[in-house]
Amino acid sequence: MEEIQENHDKTNTNIQLEQLIFQQKREKLKLLNKIKLIGKIVENVKFLGRIIQKRN
Repeated sequence: MEEIQENHDKTNTNIQLEQLIFQQKREKLKLLNKIKLIGKIVENVKFLGRIIQKRN
């Protein structure tokens, strides 16, 4: 009986770890998407800066 409980506890621990890993991967993807978006914004600002310089 004790062995069954121990296996059950290990299974629960593994499930919790898998959920944590999945959550961290999701957060990493969100962060990478934000970084990409910031990169696009920077490129747009540079582009607008060049347009403004040409007008002056």
